[in-house]
Order: sequence, then structure tokens, then C-alpha cells
Amino acid sequence: MEHKLGITLIEILVIITIIVLNLTIVLPMRNVPDRMGPIQLTNAQMQRLGFYLIIYYFENNKWPDVLNWKEQIENIYPEATPLDNLSDYYIDGWDNPIQYRVIEENGTQTALLYSFGKNKTDDNGTGDDITREVEIPTQEEIKNYKASD
Repeated sequence: MEHKLGITLIEILVIITIIVLNLTIVLPMRNVPDRMGPIQLTNAQMQRLGFYLIIYYFENNKWPDVLNWKEQIENIYPEATPLDNLSDYYIDGWDNPIQYRVIEENGTQTALLYSFGKNKTDDNGTGDDITREVEIPTQEEIKNYKASD
């Protein structure tokens, strides 16, 4: 009996099946960071910036100035800059700069971070605008946080 060198049709089908199975597993995972939509990315950026704003507030007993807030955050927390590249956090999911202002109500100041959203237009916090208020934790909240550690 003579043996021929070659691949049978069944072997080819098995190989194709294995390749297809591997692709169905690998392809959905290849763009996990890209699957984070612009809204989720913007919320994550604002949450991180809010953290730095609170640190600034605790260090200075005031919010950063509206005109140079980015530099003030980086100066108060310089060790974060090389690791986190803070400049990446100033951009929303649509490549717009994240805006910052301080609002005052009833004698209390609150920092406000906001994005103009996909339409790149300030809709005064409505429409596709994304806003995040940054409030200073109360002494009670700080105690509870420390107690949970």
C-alpha cells in the first residue's frame, strides 16, 4: 500500500474550524479600550479630574482659578503628571477640551466639570452635554471613608 503525502479534505475542515473558533474568541477582545464609548470615557476623565480638584482644594482651601486650573492642579500634584499624563484627562471622548468653572449657591462653592458632547456646542448642561459636580466631602464622609480602610 502506497502512502501519498498530502492533506485530506477532513483535515482541512478541522483546521478551518479551529481557526474560526480562535477568531471568534480573539476578535471581540482586540478593541476592549475602544469599546468604551465617548460618554463613558468622558465620565471617567471627569471623575479623575474631580479627584485632583479635591486634592487641590484640601491643599489650598479654595478651588483652582478658572483661567489656569490645569497648571494649578499639575503644580499641586506633580508626582501624578509623569505617571498619568494629566493632559490626557483634559480631553473628552470627542476630543473636546473639558471645561471647568466654579458655581456658588447659598454661600457654598462647587466645582463643575463639563463637556460640550458630540455636537461640540454648549447646550447649558442639556442635550448631549455631560456635567460633573465636584463637591468637597464633609468631615463625616472623610471619617467614614477612613474607617472603611
